[in-house]
Amino acid sequence: MKLSASQTKILNRLIVRGPQSIKILSKFLEQTTMGVRQHLTDMESKGLVAQIETKKQTRGPPS
Repeated sequence: MKLSASQTKILNRLIVRGPQSIKILSKFLEQTTMGVRQHLTDMESKGLVAQIETKKQTRGPPS
């Protein structure tokens, strides 16, 4: 299975740091969020990553 350099960086970061947001990955790779989404979609189709739902962080006291 052939991965691009960016996909390899994403996979390594996810292994080391755990789940990451698209925004964090885009800053890490210095790419647009859409570019990161495209890489992740391709990686998901290959069974390398899976999307998880997380609660959006908000300011203020927990509800």
